[in-house]
Amino acid sequence: PHAALEVIDTCLEKEVVSIPAGMTPTEIVACHQRGADMIKVFPCSSLGPKYIKELLAPLDFVSLVPTGGVGLENAAEYLTAGATALGIGGSLIDKELIIGRKEAEYKQLIATFYNLTRRLE
Repeated sequence: PHAALEVIDTCLEKEVVSIPAGMTPTEIVACHQRGADMIKVFPCSSLGPKYIKELLAPLDFVSLVPTGGVGLENAAEYLTAGATALGIGGSLIDKELIIGRKEAEYKQLIATFYNLTRRLE
């Protein structure tokens, strides 16, 4: 969850996508200049979609992926604010659905996220 510039170098060398983390404009620009494909903004829970929009006003050349605190209740707002993608791992991990082996409900949760992003295209 930090701007590990050496990881970007390794990703470039191996020709794989790099998505390092950055929170401040300085970290985000440093990652972009180093060659990152996208920058994970973590944690976003405290600052919300407005922060993504404010970052992209002067930094519209970067691809941001808000992570931490992104869920069904705010995913559309992040995408509308200009996020390229969303880090939604925690929102997809519903322990009750997993423990109860409720496959149909889990598929519905995933479909809800998917349909949300499709409506915004």
